[in-house]
Amino acid sequence: YLLLFRRDTKLALNNDADEVRLLAPDGTLRDRFAYLHTRPDVSFARTVDGVGGWTDAYPPSPGQPNQPPTPTPTPSPVPKTVFLNEILPAPRHQDWDGDGVKTAEDEWVELINLGEAAVDLGGWMLDDVPDGGSRPYVFPAGSIVPTGGYRLVFRRESKIALNNDADQVRLLSPDGHELDRFEWSRSPGYDRALGRQPDGIGEWTSGLAPSPGGPNPPQTTPQSRRAPEDPTPRPQPRDPRTTAPQARAAPTATTPLPPLLTIAQARHQPDGQEVRVRGQVTVPPEVFGRSIYIQDPSGGIQVYMGRGEWPTLREGDWVEVRGRLADFYGEREVRISSPSQVQVIGPGLPLAPILLRSDELGEPYEGMLVMIVGQVSGFGRRELRLSDHYGEVRVYIREAVGWRRPWVERGDWWSAIGVVSQYAIERPYVGGYRLLPRYRDDLASLPTYLPEIGLPFTSGR
Repeated sequence: YLLLFRRDTKLALNNDADEVRLLAPDGTLRDRFAYLHTRPDVSFARTVDGVGGWTDAYPPSPGQPNQPPTPTPTPSPVPKTVFLNEILPAPRHQDWDGDGVKTAEDEWVELINLGEAAVDLGGWMLDDVPDGGSRPYVFPAGSIVPTGGYRLVFRRESKIALNNDADQVRLLSPDGHELDRFEWSRSPGYDRALGRQPDGIGEWTSGLAPSPGGPNPPQTTPQSRRAPEDPTPRPQPRDPRTTAPQARAAPTATTPLPPLLTIAQARHQPDGQEVRVRGQVTVPPEVFGRSIYIQDPSGGIQVYMGRGEWPTLREGDWVEVRGRLADFYGEREVRISSPSQVQVIGPGLPLAPILLRSDELGEPYEGMLVMIVGQVSGFGRRELRLSDHYGEVRVYIREAVGWRRPWVERGDWWSAIGVVSQYAIERPYVGGYRLLPRYRDDLASLPTYLPEIGLPFTSGR
């Protein structure tokens, strides 16, 4: 960062309206920003350093990265209701995190909340070494565990590598106080779990059939441990959503809820399968009409409700959704028929977009909030195409958002934030990936000279 005060530049900026320009030595314009109003001691800043849109909501940070406002926490005692409940240290034959591959990243730790109120784990920590030999995982703010609910933490999220034969897991409060701990001295077996019986308060048992996000089952005999693979072929996609979804009976005391899955796991279920997932809202109601998007650490997905009113939701809110898997022109979605199938768990901080190259925009990131940076290679009435060193991305502005595509010119640099969507016209619905912005400021023009953002842009493109 280069910080220039007025005493250095001799430039006097007007309080009411002015413009700042950055010029190259040959006088060519590299970047500019104009404003119409100011507030005392309030700065204008890009939402993502060097490439994001402009805002005056960020606190001044001269010489430092631009950061959104930090909510003022309300001091409160740490609730003693969240415990370690289940651990899977030795994955092998099953893709537990649903990312399409079977690796050591499929290790996971499960927590349970036995209290009568939801708990935000923001600032809490997981660790596997008591002497500081490794960095503990710190839960982000908004990591809500509802009453009676579970929180599943995969190795991909925590970066904690568990030993198969002997290790330990500790749950720590924000001030480092140990709240719970479990140690094991022998492996429970491949794709077998260590778990409490009963949940949260019972003794630990080894060799359980894993139940991520659900109650721990009784210990089974070796003959019943391996479940056969489902040979049922995947059903064909349903008809487009011109037909109203069929109403389904609400669960009763005799109708158990489906097991809680990660979004990545749910995406791999067959069409028509009832699923239950939890995630944070990335696209709230009324932005895209009848759909919202939610995301957890494993992936994202569209949730479609054909009729009824959505509950009040904001970006970052945690929700639990129960519905049926479907495929709409290639894009996976959870279809619900009633607002009662959406449970609002609690607030959370809005998720930051993942910066991708153009060739990464595809199935692994479908339904997730991402950012693309590139030069305008083409445009239409409701779209523009951005190209980087790796290819081209179609940025499509849906009519439901209520705003028009900004004015662009070929060769200009732009950044685009939005969710990854798929819309393939013909079966088998291959390709057709696009980026759907949500708000006007999801699209931002960039300086001619880009800062280093991890993409090898060249002056010839």
